[in-house]
Amino acid sequence: MGQFERVCYDCGAQQKDRGYTEFCDTCGDGLIGYQYPKANLDNIRSKNANIPHFFQLHRVLPFDTDFESDKNSFDPKLDPVGVIEAEALEQELFPNGEAKIHLADSTRRGGTNSLKDPDAIVILYRLHELGAQGFALASTGDCGASMCYIGSQLGMDIHLFVPEDCYDRWLPLENEIREAGLIDDKKIHIYKQGENMHDAYEIARKFGEENGLPHDFFFNNQLRIEGSKTIHIEVMEHLGRSPDVYVQALGSGTGLFAMHKACDDLGLPMPQLVGVQPEGCSPMARAAQGKPLQEKADTYVMGIGLPQLGPCFKYLKALGTKFLSVHEGGKAAEKGGIEEAIGVLRDAGIPNPGLEASLTVKGVRKIAPEIRDKAEKEGRTLAVVLGITGALREGDRQSLRN
Repeated sequence: MGQFERVCYDCGAQQKDRGYTEFCDTCGDGLIGYQYPKANLDNIRSKNANIPHFFQLHRVLPFDTDFESDKNSFDPKLDPVGVIEAEALEQELFPNGEAKIHLADSTRRGGTNSLKDPDAIVILYRLHELGAQGFALASTGDCGASMCYIGSQLGMDIHLFVPEDCYDRWLPLENEIREAGLIDDKKIHIYKQGENMHDAYEIARKFGEENGLPHDFFFNNQLRIEGSKTIHIEVMEHLGRSPDVYVQALGSGTGLFAMHKACDDLGLPMPQLVGVQPEGCSPMARAAQGKPLQEKADTYVMGIGLPQLGPCFKYLKALGTKFLSVHEGGKAAEKGGIEEAIGVLRDAGIPNPGLEASLTVKGVRKIAPEIRDKAEKEGRTLAVVLGITGALREGDRQSLRN
């Protein structure tokens, strides 16, 4: 049995159930996290070269498999996270050396080349350990692709519900992963249902409940955080410490919260978290400013096109997260800014950055004066990490061309 406990973030209660449940079994609606014996950067990774790269971090992952002695036939075949220094952007924003900008590149790791592959590995491998035969979820893109890919490797039935307002975006991605041989047609079941992501999520939840299948909880599914945190751990292995500032596009909030979790697991200082949303769909940035939420998403960046305020907001706010909105003016005005920011990342060495990545460039530009001030006060060069969470998809290219 793995050395982890499930503990409620809200009331602190240790959970009696080590399985897959959404809320705390004591207070009823608390967020459940995972706790492990404390580790550090020196001992976090197994030295056993026979263990797949991803599972070498098993000491802080919620699995019962004994990877050191059990022969595990599942290898997700993920390469290490790439870390690239964005020298031109550094010179633009920090000409006096106040900060180094590091790009955490999830776009060239193999698999589906997105941040969501580690999430899918942890969710589905843990459910597989628990005896689940399938999984139900809703997605507009990368998450769905990752679940289909990992589910196919594990022989699990994946029931994916794609909302109507993003189906044109999804189809080219589906074709891409099918043509690459990443999915098993007999195990993958895709449905076009629900007007928007909120509707599709509720349909997936109902489908799971009616068919006795586990279904996704988005941010409340803390197995997601356990997957995403592996990216941050690899970045910190590269840096030798935690960053001072972490900037990422903000949708469900799992990526930002995962940085907090990675630092907590390793006993390292948490960076300033910066969550960036397009102005045309910026529920958390608007809530932080006391503004009313939008009814519909008005943005090209539909991978995070969720106008509803998710449950992550209160947790990220409690961690002191800065919520920013960029690409002002909505879809009608943001195209040029997106293309310029993607160009900056390409010039830095990332050949195919996705739309969400453009938000990080705009976000770090917006917060640069605060970073310069902090560096001057502390008399040192700060480490700033931008989360480049996925590759540009054909559906997004088509959207930008139209």
